[in-house]
Amino acid sequence: MNKDTLLPDEKNPVIWINPGRMSGVPCFYKTRLPVDSLFENLEDGVSLDEYADAFEISREKLVAVLEYTKGKMPATEEKSWQEFREQCRRQMARPLAQRIKYGFCRMHKPVLDDAESRVFETMAEYRAWCANNLPEYLGFKPAR
Repeated sequence: MNKDTLLPDEKNPVIWINPGRMSGVPCFYKTRLPVDSLFENLEDGVSLDEYADAFEISREKLVAVLEYTKGKMPATEEKSWQEFREQCRRQMARPLAQRIKYGFCRMHKPVLDDAESRVFETMAEYRAWCANNLPEYLGFKPAR
């Protein structure tokens, strides 16, 4: 079992980090709520009091986290996820009609190939066929 890292110290913890919990994302002490969610909500205009009420965390704890993290918290997300979130924010800024128009991928065929059906002897054979024949955006590629 992985050991908790308590911040700022073991006597007065406000943040805990454990690779076995939430993939090591820093969370509010004794919760599974990521500290990043506080910053995201503040960026979106949510007040501390609204956040405290919504997530049932004391305002004092929120202030303690803000004081501690001032310039200390590293980015915990991979760059690809940050880019994905930014892309989502840009898309949500578009008008609804435009989001609907560009939200669907048109394909020249409604099926993946011209075969009437396919039969695979093993799951490994099926996965290999998917990896070699299907576009990556369909999600059939091996995890990296």
